[in-house]
Amino acid sequence: MTFDQAKAALVQAYLQKARRALESMHRELDAGDPDQAVSRAYYACFYAASAVFVNEGRKFVKHTGLRSAVHLHLVKPGRLSTEMGRFYEELFAARSKAEYEVEAGFDGAAATAIGSRARQFVELMEAFL
Repeated sequence: MTFDQAKAALVQAYLQKARRALESMHRELDAGDPDQAVSRAYYACFYAASAVFVNEGRKFVKHTGLRSAVHLHLVKPGRLSTEMGRFYEELFAARSKAEYEVEAGFDGAAATAIGSRARQFVELMEAFL
C-alpha cells in the first residue's frame, strides 16, 4: 500500500467513525440518555475534523491539538465560519460536562439541538474532503 492509499484509508476510517458516532448519538437520544448523546455528538465532530486534517497531512492525538488546529487552519483562514468554530468549542465543553459531571443535566431538547449542529459540522468536514 502506498502512502497516499494509506492516507486515504485513514481518512475513510475517520469518516466511518464519525458516521457511526452520529448513529450512536441518535440511539442514545432514543434511549433517553441525552448526556451520552452529547458525548457521541462531540466524537462525531472530532473524528470528522480528524479526517480533514489527516487528508491535509496533519494528525493530532490530543483533543487540544485538534481544537487549536480547527481554529488556526479552518476558522482563521475563513474555511469554516466563526460560528461553527465556536460551536466546536462549546461542544468540547459540553462533552466534558456530559462525561465528567455526575449531574450534567442535558435534557432531550438540548441534546437534540446539539446533535443537529454536530451533523452540520460533520457534513461541512465531509465537504472539505
